[in-house]
Amino acid sequence: METSPDSALRILKRIQSTQYLSSSDRALYGLLLFQALDNNKLTLQPDSVISYSLNYYQSSNSKSRLALCYFYKARIYKNAQRYDDATVLYLKALDCIQDKKDYALLGKIYADMGDICSFQKDFSEALKKYELSVEYFNRAGKRVDASYRILDIGRTYRFVKNYKEALRFYRKSLDQPIDSIFYGVALQEIGINYYGAKQYDSALYYLRKSIHLPYKTTNYAIRCFNLADLYFDIEQYDSAYRYASIALKYPANFFTQRECYRLLANTEYLKGHFKQMAAFMTHFQACSDSVRKIESQTKIAVLEDLHQTSETANKTKKYLLALGWLLPLIILISLYVLYRLRQ
Repeated sequence: METSPDSALRILKRIQSTQYLSSSDRALYGLLLFQALDNNKLTLQPDSVISYSLNYYQSSNSKSRLALCYFYKARIYKNAQRYDDATVLYLKALDCIQDKKDYALLGKIYADMGDICSFQKDFSEALKKYELSVEYFNRAGKRVDASYRILDIGRTYRFVKNYKEALRFYRKSLDQPIDSIFYGVALQEIGINYYGAKQYDSALYYLRKSIHLPYKTTNYAIRCFNLADLYFDIEQYDSAYRYASIALKYPANFFTQRECYRLLANTEYLKGHFKQMAAFMTHFQACSDSVRKIESQTKIAVLEDLHQTSETANKTKKYLLALGWLLPLIILISLYVLYRLRQ
């Protein structure tokens, strides 16, 4: 699973049906399948498979497997941008492994929670989560994962316009051995950072270089959009239109899509193509509505406080129940002792 996740996935997919497996084997199959999908950076589906595993392990004594189920179910919600639902499950996963030394899983959970905090613009909390993630990935010996989180820390500083500190972390992330995919992401972030600092020549150099490097998930759309935004600022409108159009052909979140439609609408306006501008504005408004729905979700800090309060209440309830059983027992023993003494 760790050294050759692609081989693990092929083996698991040879099992055509799980109906003849025992309940425990079916639960383990679902967990291993999602672990293999996640390690191969593939879409986590079908949802019903991990839901079965989650329901099974909720009634078993395997806290570590239950934590993994919570994590993968939370990641499904995170990818669907249901951040409040995801956060609740991440917190449950942390409860299951709080006394364990599963540093790799802890690193993943805090990294995902850091992403959610960043999307919700709670940047101080995002930094805390990313720093914890770096610490746990280093303990697990996963230097590449730790380097990605260092990039995330740099990005968080960029969001608050601390470009100097952001650049320091971007360069720090390059201290570890890296592959071409990571190098592409690093150049992308450095280019965006220079663009934010209005150093356009440096920004153009790094962004154009990152375009030719391998990518994963939404990174190519991010590179094209930022390059388009930069070209628009330096009044090269044809290039801005071209790269914004390319960005929309690749996987992207609502934030990137919204900004691409903004650029396309603005370039069409400058050309006097008002009908096409109106069409792009319609798409821009639809993306803006989706962004507002995401931003209106409950913040992680609030959910953590509610979770902590709930855990405290549950512990108090268990204590009171235990006390309720213990007091009658003490009274009965005391009465028996008193009876024996009187005898």
